[in-house]
Parts: sequence; C-alpha cells; structure tokens
Amino acid sequence: MTLEPRDDLLSADVHFLGDLLGEVIIDLEGRDLFEVEERIRALSKARRAGDIAAASELAWTIATHPLPVLKALVKSFTVYFQLINLAEDMERVRVLRRRERDAAPQPIDESLEEAIARLAESADVGQARALLERLSIRLVLTAHPTEAKRREILDKLRTIEAALIQLSTADLLPREHDRLVAHVRAAIVGLWQTRVSRPEKPSVIDEVNHGLYFLTQTLLSVATEVQRDLEAVSRRLLDVEGREPLRVLGFGTWIGGDRDGHPEVTPRTTINAIEMARRAAVDYYQQRLDELSNQLTQSTEETPVGTQLERSLAADAENNPLLANQLKGSYPEEPYRQKLGFIGRRLRQNEYTNRADLVAELLQLRRSLEASRAAAVACDDLDRLVRQVDTFGLTLATMEIRQDASAHETAVAEILEGAERTAGYAGLSETERRELLVSALDGPIPRPSLSLSAGAEDTWMTFRAIAEARQRFGPDSVDTYIISHCGSASDVLGVQVLARMAGIEGQIDIVPLFESSADLDAASDILGVLFACGPYRRHLALRGNCQQVMVGYSDTGKEVGYLAANWNLYRTQGVLVETCRKAGVALELFHGRGGTTARGGGPANRAILAQPPGTIDGRLKITEQGEVIAERYSNPQIAYRHLSQVINAVITASVQKPSPPPDGWVEAMTVAASASGQSYRALTTGTSRFMEYFRQATPLQEISLLAIGSRPASRPSSEGLEGLRAISWVFAWMQSRANIPGWYGLGSGLSAAAAATGLDQLKEMYAHWPFFRSTIENAEMALSKTDVEIARLYSGLVEDRELAGEMFSRIEGEYRRTVEMILAINDHRTLLEGSPRLRLSIERRNPYVDPLNYLQVELLRRVRALPEDSAERQEILPVIFQTINGIAAGLKNTG
Repeated sequence: MTLEPRDDLLSADVHFLGDLLGEVIIDLEGRDLFEVEERIRALSKARRAGDIAAASELAWTIATHPLPVLKALVKSFTVYFQLINLAEDMERVRVLRRRERDAAPQPIDESLEEAIARLAESADVGQARALLERLSIRLVLTAHPTEAKRREILDKLRTIEAALIQLSTADLLPREHDRLVAHVRAAIVGLWQTRVSRPEKPSVIDEVNHGLYFLTQTLLSVATEVQRDLEAVSRRLLDVEGREPLRVLGFGTWIGGDRDGHPEVTPRTTINAIEMARRAAVDYYQQRLDELSNQLTQSTEETPVGTQLERSLAADAENNPLLANQLKGSYPEEPYRQKLGFIGRRLRQNEYTNRADLVAELLQLRRSLEASRAAAVACDDLDRLVRQVDTFGLTLATMEIRQDASAHETAVAEILEGAERTAGYAGLSETERRELLVSALDGPIPRPSLSLSAGAEDTWMTFRAIAEARQRFGPDSVDTYIISHCGSASDVLGVQVLARMAGIEGQIDIVPLFESSADLDAASDILGVLFACGPYRRHLALRGNCQQVMVGYSDTGKEVGYLAANWNLYRTQGVLVETCRKAGVALELFHGRGGTTARGGGPANRAILAQPPGTIDGRLKITEQGEVIAERYSNPQIAYRHLSQVINAVITASVQKPSPPPDGWVEAMTVAASASGQSYRALTTGTSRFMEYFRQATPLQEISLLAIGSRPASRPSSEGLEGLRAISWVFAWMQSRANIPGWYGLGSGLSAAAAATGLDQLKEMYAHWPFFRSTIENAEMALSKTDVEIARLYSGLVEDRELAGEMFSRIEGEYRRTVEMILAINDHRTLLEGSPRLRLSIERRNPYVDPLNYLQVELLRRVRALPEDSAERQEILPVIFQTINGIAAGLKNTG
C-alpha cells in the first residue's frame, strides 16, 4: 500500500488509513465481518442521501446480528474515527503552515504578529509595553467524567502521526517507506486490540497523570516557544527589550484539588497530586540540565568566566565541599558544567521553594556566557529552560482548590459553636453571620474542637493541606480557593476565617463561583458587601487589591437554557466590572467553560472577543475541560496555534475596548432570553415526567457506569435534574444526537425578539455585535451535530409511547424553529454555510457516526430488557461503553 501525493492530502490520508484499517479488520476478524461493516456503511450513506428504505434496512441488519458481531462493528467505526480525527488534525496543520507561508511577510489572522501589529497601531509605545507587562493568561486544566480518551490510545495515535509525517517526505527509499507503512499498520492493530474504555473507573491519581502527560509532552515545549516568539515580535515591532523573560502564559489545575461533590479528593490526595507534579517537573528539568551539561563545555583555559558565577561556585563549594570535589573531578576547568551539577542536586533535593530562585541561577549562567561572547549558546537551550521554569514553576501547574459553600458552612458552624462563639450558626440571619465572622477575623483566632464531624474535619484539613503544600513546595504550588454555589458574602468570609485559622490568610485568592441564575443576579450585591467589610479589604490588599470572580456556564445553562444563560452571564459580567471600578478593586474574571457550546465551549478566540466591554484588560483565566485538553494539546502545532489565538484575542480585546451595546439591542436580547428561558423550562422543569423521558431516551444510565472519570455523574445530595452534573446532562443528549442543551429555546427566543423589535434588528446585531454573533454561530455548530431522525430512534426506547410522542414533538418543533430563525438572521440557505471546512468535516463523519447510533440504540434495547443481575447484561454493557466512546470521537464532543 502506498501513500501517494495528491492535491487533496486529507483525502489521501483518510483513504490510506481507512484501507489499512480494512486490512486489519480482515486479518483479525475475517472478511465476513468486513463485508457486514461495508454493507452498514453503504446503507448509512444511502440513508443520508434520502433513501427511506435504507434506514429500515440499516436497523434490521444490525438487529439480526449477534453480540460478537455488533462488538466488532462498534470497534470498526470507533477506530476509524480515531484515525480520521488524526488525519484532520494533520490537515489543519498543513493548512495553517500553507496559510502562513503564502501570507508572508504579512501576518496571518489571529497570530501573535497580527496582535502586536494591532497593538503598535492602537497605542503608543509606552502603553503597548505596559499592556505586555501586565498581560496574564492562565489556562486551568480540569478532569471531568466525560473525558473519554485513554492515554494508551493517545500514545498509539502519536506513533501513527509521526509515521505519517515521515511518509509525506519525498526523499524516502522504498525500504524506508515500507517500514513506515508497516509501523502504521502495527499501531492500528494495537488500537484494535486495546480497550477503548477503562476496565474500571480511573482514580484521581490516574487523572493527575493524564494532565501531567499533556503538560510534559506538549505544553512545556509549545508554551515556551509561543512566548519566545511573542518576545521576538515585540522586539521587532515595539522595540521592547528585556533581559528577563516575558511571562504571559500560566497554567493551573483542578485535578486533585476539585473536591466539590467528589469524595475521592481528600486533603492527602491533594498533597499527593502536588508531589507528583513536583516530581514530573524535577525529572523534566533534570533532563534539560543534563542536555545543557553536554553543551556548556566551555573551559576556563579557553574563555574567562563571569565574576558572579565564580563567586556562586565558591559559595556552592563552601556549602557542599564533597559535591564540589566530585564535580571538579568530573568536569575540571568547566565551571558551567560544575554549576549545572549544583543546580541539579538542589533541584532533586527540593531545596528550591520558588521558581524565582532557580531562574536566578540559570540567568547567572546566561549572563556569564554573554560576557564571554557565547550569546548564541545562551539564546538556545539555556534560554528555553529559563522560560520553561519561569512559566511552569516547580509544580508545572498551580493547584487550585474547589469546594461547595455548604461544606464551609458546616465546618465554620461546628468550629465557632465549639469555640462558644455562637450557639447555633445555622439559625443566624445573613447579617448576624457576617458580624460573627468579622469578629472571628478581627479577634482571637478560633480553634477547632476535637469532635468535628467527618465532613467538617475534611474541610478543615484541606486548609491545613494548603498550608503544608505552600511550605513544602512554595507559594506557587497552591494559590486559589474557589467556592462553588456561592450565594452570600458569609460564604466568602467563612473561607477567610478558615484560611486565617490555617495561617494562610491573604496568601491565596478566595474566589466566589457564581453559577445559578439567582447567584449571578446576586453577585454584584455580594461583592459590594465584601468590599465594605474591613477584614476582607485587608485580605484584598494582601492580594494586590484584585478580586477574582468565577462565572460558571454549565449549571446556569442546565437551569435556564442556552440563550438565557449566555445573556445572564453577559449582563452579570458587565455589572461586576462597574461594581469593582466603583470600589477601586481590580477584577479578574475566571471563565468556567466546558467543551460543548452548551457549557460555554466553542472557539476560544471568538468567545474572548465576545466578552462585555471592560471585562478583559490584559487578564484572562479560563478552564480547559474534558476532551478539549486532548483536542487542543495533543498536536504541538495545533497547541501553538490555539495559544497564539488566545493571546491574540486577549490583546485585541484589551486594545479595542468596544462600546456597550445600544439600548435597542439590549431590549431585543432581553426579550429573546426571557422567551427562550420560558420555552426551555416548560420542557424541562415544567413537564412532570421529563426526567423519565430523558433517562430512557438517552444513555444517561449507562454513562454513569462508564469508567471514564473518577467523579460521580450526579451530586450526592440532590436528585433529579438539579442534582445531575451539567457535564453528564450534556453528554447524554449529545450521544442521542438531540443535543438540546446547545440550542433548545433559542428558536422561541429569537422568534419573540423578531416579533417585538423586528428581524432586521437581529440581522444588525448579528453583523455588528460579537457577543450575539458568537452566540448564534455556536448554536449553529450545535445544531449541525443534531440529527432529529437519529434522536427519534432514541425516543423509540421510551416505554410510554404517548410520553415519547409528546416530548419528541416538542423537541422536533423547536429544532425546526431554531434552524429557521438562524438561517433568517444570517441569510444562509443551510447550516454552516459560512464555515465550509467544518461543514465538510461533519458531512464526512455522519455516515460513520450514524451506524454507531443505530448500534447503540439496538444494544440499549437489548440490555434494558434484561434483569440487572443477568450475565448477558454484563456482556452487553462494555459494548455500549464502546459506542459511547465511538460517538464522542465521531462528534468530537463529550460534555
């Protein structure tokens, strides 16, 4: 088999990988299975082309085959999508490289150079430099129960990618070509014979390792190159010079620190996660030090060494004469190698407690090299290591802790009652609680009793663990505490009391997370109360007079629907900017976005530019959740492009400072959001048997059993829709192709706004308001992945046919209404007409996703007809789990 050069390289890659997969299927499963798979694929294409009979024949063909055949079919389509996703990533890289090459010397859109050029045009040099100096972007990695791709799969896909890149090289000998093809084929065999889903749920530590994989394999290198390139462009276009590295990007992690509804995340788990990150950092940096030692072989016999380095080595020898003698014996007259030996020893012994100390010693080497006219050496690997340490520190990503407000309330109540500060904290009014907490912050420090409940003890020990981590691993190890479901100022002050008791008051940011509609509406008032509180202002003074606020996209979307949630979040952010401005407090917004549009997902650069005026002033913090991490950071060149786009968007949003939307637009959005929310709630909370329909018309129950994340699918204290985690809510609907969290209610809302203010006004908003355009385009993408006919199959699983008919009729009606309104607003004939590449990708995938949905429906029908203790049920469930992974890969979305 030969990979021939073609004009359409993506098509060549797809055919090459598909043909190899076909050969593997025939070899491992037999030609009969291959022919069944090809028949199903042909029927799926015919169905897409409008052949009504093909749909029935497709369902019949699948239903007539036994479980072993269905299992192999599921694997066929799942592995296919893994390969196609890889091919599309490679095509995206080719397009980006071609676009940059063809545009030269002009910058391409959304690049670092474009951002700096825009900055140079929009601001004087002083203002431009000031923006670059305060530019701060933190991307926070999180683990969620919809992360569906195993590390073992990622490794095999990397192997295939490397081989494909080499196969695209023209100067290959025939034997080299054949060897690479055999290498790809072997990796595909490995994919076929590797479980797609884990045999059991991963532990939190497994998830920590998963996050460290992307940090060490991609981000440490790519983020460094992005920042080096940003510095180079800034020097060229802005005449910005600086010996110290420019730190724009930073990384945080919730993996091992997010204990909201997660019983496996304990204080000891958090410490273990930080220890693992520290070891990973030490191992990585030690490898770089070893490489530098092989390069920095300058001898004092050939070139002088800087005075500072000489003094530093003398001090090192005085502190550790034994090591000094060893290093002198190994590297006589080679001071740089000797210094690297001392640095490596201190690194391995955990003697560095902050990144600045390690950076300072590395810069000492650089200055000495520059003084001895070896700047070329200093600007290569040593310079890269300096920037890596400065960006990633000694734990690679800063741990952030999250816990529900109710957990702090319980702990504070027991502690203050045990200290006889109050007889009944729960019965106090909000004002009385604040007064009590202020007295605990200004007066003697409360001491916890020895008889705390298990929950209160865990919360208190979490703060002790933060103090321990900061002492052992430095202040960069943990610096943020997030309060989920924050509904009052006392929720924040209670955390401050616990921090004071642990000796870390003022050392960590206390971040209220506003996610429900009620909490978002109250957010400004809560901050106002806090800013008027003396002890809290004292805390802010220690934190640079900056208040970090997190806004959650998931729960409010689940509560009121896509459009109403987006408008509520937009309005709240604008109000918070004004609240902080009046109080003289800097605001840093932390966006808790997920992978799908229903959870705030979509193109990151478009989302940043759509933020309200004044919310981004050189600062951005955002979560990277679920499959987004693998999608953005598996391929180094895609990771480079993504990080460049984020920096570009933050600089652009900071420079442009758009005006607030006109009153007419606000009125139209208010009408649309209200009508949309009413339509959405009428379906969900307004229908008594909605949850019954949801559970039966989606694989929700089976998802909860799937071993893809350590976190439970629901919060333990709540039932029904309210207790269900938003990620599981979105994942289940995505699997059934109804995908209602990403669009339901939008059509009703837009129809109401068009009736109230006119369709022309909505068209004007789409043309000129980034927020509205982004909202519409993200919903358009969600609708393009929706298939009402596939969703109808899932509705057929609902036992009560009258309920199924009623609910599906409403979903289908709203779908058609929404599509009609979007096409009327953007003047397109079909969805994604303005994004032909994305439309083509979805069209290419549909004939392969659809069979997986048919297979899943058949398997769900079989398993639900069996008793829970049935042996046959236990055989079917793993195959259903494979369909879940396959559909997620095909749609490139989980939760």
